[in-house]
Amino acid sequence: MINKKKTGLCLALAATLIASSALCGCQQSDSSTSAKFNSDVKDASKYTADENAQVYKTLDFSDEQEKEFAKKGFITAPDKLEIKTENGTVAWSQSAYDFIRNSSTPDSANPSLWRNTELNSLYGLFEVVDGVYQVRGYDVANVTFVKSDNGWIVFDCTTSSETAKAALELLESKFGKAHIAAVVVSHAHIDHYGGIGGLIDEKDVADSSLPLDEQIKSGKTLI
Repeated sequence: MINKKKTGLCLALAATLIASSALCGCQQSDSSTSAKFNSDVKDASKYTADENAQVYKTLDFSDEQEKEFAKKGFITAPDKLEIKTENGTVAWSQSAYDFIRNSSTPDSANPSLWRNTELNSLYGLFEVVDGVYQVRGYDVANVTFVKSDNGWIVFDCTTSSETAKAALELLESKFGKAHIAAVVVSHAHIDHYGGIGGLIDEKDVADSSLPLDEQIKSGKTLI
């Protein structure tokens, strides 16, 4: 037997869906009301400009301490940084941040985020403390090199082998050929392990099935 109550409910639902589809179709075809997106640079709306201006009243932008921290320990960096893959594709480029260098904060940007991006665009080899060095701005993650009696211990190794290799080459330009004794991956996000192939070759990795003291004696890289 047909359940009249369920049949009526299904018909009502179908009618609602048909009406909704028709309404959506009308809205999509109405070009006068649909949003238009493009890459044109536009001035900030008054609301956006006012909201961003309020940040200046909340934070002290005359305080340059963070910039001093970001520059501290700087050793060296190339004038321009563009890292390419073997087929010529750009793996990483600091030119993408040229828009922010030596420019004032536009009304369309949160000034605190703009300053943070300015500091992130500082790249090169830095000394953190004696024996601990970082290559910054060569990827979305930094590479940390720790000097030990047995060689260099590397903490994290960027997203790609190209950026990791470039970071290692920058270190070696200052300290000479680097023997990597160990690689430590802080966590399993690709920007912290993806570039390991740019630092070491698989044949140079110690056999993890051996006791640790034997791995160390082998002179190969611990992971």
